[in-house]
Amino acid sequence: MFAVKCFHQNHQGEIKFSSASPVSIFKNTTRGLALKYVYAGEEEYLTAQQPIKVGKGQLLILRQEQVYQARSHARAVQTAGICIDLSDHLVSQKIPGAYNLDLLFEMPIQGQHFLSISQVFARLPATASLSNATLDWTPQLNQIGDDLQALVNLLENIQPYLCTQAKKTSTQRQLMAKLLMVKDYIHQYHLSNFSLHDLSRYAGISPYHLSRLFQICFQQSPFDLQLELRMNTALYRMTQDNCSLSQIAYELGYHDLAAFSNQFKRYYDLSPSEMRKNL
Repeated sequence: MFAVKCFHQNHQGEIKFSSASPVSIFKNTTRGLALKYVYAGEEEYLTAQQPIKVGKGQLLILRQEQVYQARSHARAVQTAGICIDLSDHLVSQKIPGAYNLDLLFEMPIQGQHFLSISQVFARLPATASLSNATLDWTPQLNQIGDDLQALVNLLENIQPYLCTQAKKTSTQRQLMAKLLMVKDYIHQYHLSNFSLHDLSRYAGISPYHLSRLFQICFQQSPFDLQLELRMNTALYRMTQDNCSLSQIAYELGYHDLAAFSNQFKRYYDLSPSEMRKNL
């Protein structure tokens, strides 16, 4: 069965933590713009549209007054998640254009390694043992409003490109979800070596289509993003005195220091040793 506990409620919204055993069903109606984040197991949501599976680390957003059913996945031993219904007051103040963006709703969003809103949700379970009397949730709700607006801005930027690829909103949502999956994967594994075919199999898009769509929507290729993240990591590691350049090169996935140094200099116009002196 589903167990739902409300931890906070005020004029900004309502925060609830949920847990469920396998093959549980929960019926409800959203009270405001609803954000549902799964941090253990897998849930399946049924709305007027097709069923939506939401896995660990994924976020689902539903419109207010949305009737739905939530089911815990049969293979999951235990399912746990967070549901936040944002009030009209907070939505109108922080995210005034959210309801106009169909791309935002009824599609699992994966971005726990690069989307600030997913990172905020991932940290919330640590506070679940605190009573609502001892914790002021107002900053968290305000932060979620700001981060949701950032997500809206991101989707508004890529929507025109998705419209050139598909006319149906449902197809655009699917493409969007796959692109965010790939971007999250690159953020998580940018220190590893992977190929375009690896990303293609992960997202379920052909290598050519994925490479082209990623470039169009994010203005850089998947491997440009990987290089950017690696170079940012290199800069951070250089600020640590006990970390040698050879060790940094190894951590970033380079076979030797020379290969790392050449790549670094092409990116920053300075050698690693010169950059370390400047830092």
